[in-house]
Amino acid sequence: IKNFSTFAQNYNIVYRLFEPTKDNQFTNLNFPEQSLGVVEASPSGYINPRLLLKAQLEIFKLQGGYIFSDTVINLSVMKNSRFLLETESGKTFSATQVLVATGSFINQFNILPQKLKIITKSEVVLLVEIEEKLLAQYNSLPSLLYEIDEDQVEGIYLIPPVKYPDGNY
Repeated sequence: IKNFSTFAQNYNIVYRLFEPTKDNQFTNLNFPEQSLGVVEASPSGYINPRLLLKAQLEIFKLQGGYIFSDTVINLSVMKNSRFLLETESGKTFSATQVLVATGSFINQFNILPQKLKIITKSEVVLLVEIEEKLLAQYNSLPSLLYEIDEDQVEGIYLIPPVKYPDGNY
């Protein structure tokens, strides 16, 4: 909480402390008595990854980017300072600029001149389907980052129901 307080001051974030034994705002969630949290008012929340990706790709196209659905397995610089991209399906592309956005998979293929020193870890994602008739009781859930100090579980990230492309929540 101390580090968050300094962070909040630096970025003018308005918040209040949450103590489960004294606060009754989130009665549908149960926390251990010794828990302490931070509650941020609007415009805090969560980012829908599908909408974020859609927006980022649209900006990329508006900036002249070309999007293709394939996996680049080799990226090299040619003598004329252009990039040569070779894909898993056997296609090749040439470009003057390349945006490398692979995330944790950067070291899987020959993309950069040297491997990055990164540590990858697994994440468990639990998706729970909510019936539409129950949405009202779950829509008030806050987006929540709950840090846990245990060896096997690092934390929980919870968001309110989100509508998926198949129409389910």
